[in-house]
Amino acid sequence: MADLFPDAPRRPRRVLMHVVDAGGCCEEFPMMVRLKCLKCGHNHGWVRFGTKREALSQPCPKCNAPELAP
Repeated sequence: MADLFPDAPRRPRRVLMHVVDAGGCCEEFPMMVRLKCLKCGHNHGWVRFGTKREALSQPCPKCNAPELAP
């Protein structure tokens, strides 16, 4: 019987940053968020995003450094 799901190499898990504070002040800056990695403690500071959905699932630049390098 053929194997339907062969053992394919998987990419390593990414460490994602978490939103610790969010807000928006006007139309020019609709979504400002503070991102922090809970694993290494890296604080990315205030970052501007167009929507709340864009702010989610941002990888940590320190924990994922080898993966993010070109």
